[in-house]
Amino acid sequence: MVSIADPRGYQSTLRKNEWEDLEDTESDEEEPLPELPVLDESKDALLLVTNLPAEKAKKFAKLDKYVKKQLKKALNTPYNPLTDYELCVDDDGNTTGHLLLSFISDDEAAFAKAKLDGYKFDKKHVLNAYSFADLDRVAEYPDEYVPPTEDELEANLPPGMNENLRSWTTDPLGREQFVMKYEDQVQLAWAERDREPETIDVRTNWSETYLTWSPLGSYLATFHSDGEVPVGVALWGGSDMKRIRRFPHRGVKLVQFSPQENYLITWSSLPVDPQDVENTQPIMVWEVLTGKRLYTSAPKIPKEAFSWPLFQWAGDDSAFARIASDGSGIRLINMPDMTKSKIDIKGIKSFAMSPTDSLLSAWVPEVENQPARVVLVNSRTGEMIRHKNLVQVVNIDMFWQKSGDNLCVKVDRVSKSGKTFFVNLEFFRIRIKDVPVETLKLDTRVIRFSWEPTGTHFAIIHGADIDVPRPDVSFYNLQPNKVEHIKTTEGKAANELFWSPQGKHIVVAGLRELNGKLEFWSVNPPEQMAICEHLKATTVEWDPTGRYVATSISAWSSSIENGYTLWNFAGQQLRRVLKEKFYQFLWRPRPKSLLSKSQVKKIKKNLRHKSIEYDRIDTVRSSSLDSAKRAERNALLQEYRDLCTRMEADAAAMADARNALILSAAPAGYNPDDDWEEVEVETEELVKEHVVQVKE
Repeated sequence: MVSIADPRGYQSTLRKNEWEDLEDTESDEEEPLPELPVLDESKDALLLVTNLPAEKAKKFAKLDKYVKKQLKKALNTPYNPLTDYELCVDDDGNTTGHLLLSFISDDEAAFAKAKLDGYKFDKKHVLNAYSFADLDRVAEYPDEYVPPTEDELEANLPPGMNENLRSWTTDPLGREQFVMKYEDQVQLAWAERDREPETIDVRTNWSETYLTWSPLGSYLATFHSDGEVPVGVALWGGSDMKRIRRFPHRGVKLVQFSPQENYLITWSSLPVDPQDVENTQPIMVWEVLTGKRLYTSAPKIPKEAFSWPLFQWAGDDSAFARIASDGSGIRLINMPDMTKSKIDIKGIKSFAMSPTDSLLSAWVPEVENQPARVVLVNSRTGEMIRHKNLVQVVNIDMFWQKSGDNLCVKVDRVSKSGKTFFVNLEFFRIRIKDVPVETLKLDTRVIRFSWEPTGTHFAIIHGADIDVPRPDVSFYNLQPNKVEHIKTTEGKAANELFWSPQGKHIVVAGLRELNGKLEFWSVNPPEQMAICEHLKATTVEWDPTGRYVATSISAWSSSIENGYTLWNFAGQQLRRVLKEKFYQFLWRPRPKSLLSKSQVKKIKKNLRHKSIEYDRIDTVRSSSLDSAKRAERNALLQEYRDLCTRMEADAAAMADARNALILSAAPAGYNPDDDWEEVEVETEELVKEHVVQVKE
């Protein structure tokens, strides 16, 4: 008997039993599991694993051996925690797809359940794991469903999570929310097409610095200080925007949410305190649901090399990553168990993670006689999926399509003489076997590249020189077999591209030093809908539905005409609001629709008929607005008439009082009603004449 330290923090006393007992690599014959004492007979120590392959009896030995191999890989412990193992079969010896496991303790079983539940056994099978205690609880459920009461629901929610974090998506009028910060005020409001925004809430000093929404709009993050330095971040949500969580981090300045809002990364600019190292780390990773701090770090990053965000997230929140400090590869931290892994890519310059899949792209510069390389890697296994060698490379930027279907690699290249600059756009078609690559060659610099969020179009700003004041703008369509050029418009005051979240429409903008030039385009077919201007605009933001565009001038960037302007998708100005010390305008993001593509298609098909009902609602609301305005005007008119009546009565009373005063002071016999005779009297005044002589 030996005592082995368990990686989860307790001591297990058991007979030494290496994992080779489960996997015999020397022989095809199955080696029976050693008999270990049953140390815990509770039902939490027994697991049922389902969704294994169901094979014929003749393949039992081969499957059994592979199952044991996968168990060792999944549990990843230096010893065997099992007391019993049985691959289930039917009366004919065929496997049923079930596995029974018994562990030495409840803790071992809980650890194994977390590892095995959702484990990818092979390309077709993802395992599910249940304890026998779980199965008992399922068996105890009543035959008829009884909805839980609100009190029961709230009792089972973590503190602060009994709020409906999607309440704003159920607005019957389908309006969008936005938040803006000005002076020391933060205002949350509904956007309206033909009237002033409807204010939901206004709070003073809601955030000490800036505001940010979580990616799906569930939370509003605010920063708070103790009067001297920031001390933490708070998350707000629900119909009344109550505080959901607080994350204490002294000196915090920046935050980054994971794509699915499960985690939050905070960064502090303060140095580590030797007296309290654990609580003063620059980087902290938190679990949003519980507020638990999961990870801290103090990476050594030169000030000139600092760029936020420091980490990139997998689209499903399964991991976050950054380049190793020695440039030897990519270091990943896998969630939720916080295990660390590394993908070795020596000399890596930068990388980009797919927004939807367990893939990442990376590039390595040219070294001596070795060409530059772009690689596509599985972020879970480290397996290289595709690579491409490139020469004469100056720089590479990588752009994933939102759907994850395509990756564009922008390759800045220079001729051997060093005099000619050109660009290749390499398109990796991720969903096609062997990931073919399509190349678009351009003899010009590409200043900006932007994918259409929901389609296959993309737009570029390009010019002969990166400093050219009026570059060209081109639109393309990535078709199944080629890259189709749609249109090029020349000589534009543009430095940014902003696609509608719904695709099809785009704003070509010249911000900051280009004086806020705005061009509203539809790309299918290509058509310029409007040319507008918001002088000195610093930001452009589409609302999540693609109906409105907000441009703004922040006091952080300029002190002139701070405020925002609201436009419709076609470039028609709807409203302009100026506010002193205006800082931010942020649309509230929306979560992904739960509707299938076919349901969305059906809704769009019937939208023409539905629009009649929407027009009726708009008419009723407009009529209500007109009625309210008329009532307000009539009230003001009646108030004016009442004022005139009171003033006339006051004037008459004053006249009576004046006459009474005159009568009291008049001589006897005086009658104010008698006729008066007007007499004109002429008088002469003699003025002496004086002559003054002045000597020359």
